[in-house]
Amino acid sequence: ATTQQLQSFNYSVSHDLRNPLLVTKAALRQIKPLNTDQETQVQKALKSAENMTQIIEGLLALVEIERNDLMLNHLNMNDLVADVLAELSIKANVIVQPLPAVRADVRLLRQVLVNLIANAAKYSQNQPNPEIRISARSESQRVVVEVQDNGVGFDPRYASKLFQLFGRLNPNFEGIGIGLVIVKRIVEKHGGRVWAKGELNQGATFGFELPT
Repeated sequence: ATTQQLQSFNYSVSHDLRNPLLVTKAALRQIKPLNTDQETQVQKALKSAENMTQIIEGLLALVEIERNDLMLNHLNMNDLVADVLAELSIKANVIVQPLPAVRADVRLLRQVLVNLIANAAKYSQNQPNPEIRISARSESQRVVVEVQDNGVGFDPRYASKLFQLFGRLNPNFEGIGIGLVIVKRIVEKHGGRVWAKGELNQGATFGFELPT
């Protein structure tokens, strides 16, 4: 798609879809149900509207990734991960190995780390001792980063579906299936690649590599 087409899509989504949803949610919050059943129905409608809002925001984020040029700088990934962990307030035991410096767009790499770490926290939250390991290594002209958890895992036969739009594998956890798509597009925009490894009930590892 051309930049003009992306800008047109961005405007259309923002004004034709997002704004009406804001009005809808505001109206739903003003309803004063007469009984428990009505309250339940209003909450369901609000939940659906909020899910649609998240989908729209995710699609807009994808448009922004495609539209904007990278602003590459040499980054201290240890500081970046520490900042992300402070923002997310992860309840799991997080083990961070020393991380090498990378050359990347700080705003976009931050989004990658937020999505992967939050994902690991979500799918390990019901474990007796949830644990997340963040590691990285330097290889020939690339940096490989992995985020590993001890959560519910997934069937490895469907690993590729995880990076497809709305490609969710576990309906027992909330989500809209856009976060990993955003991760994939950001990494690919940097000239890298992503992958996922896991087994059912044995945790998962999400990794990405960036050229140095």
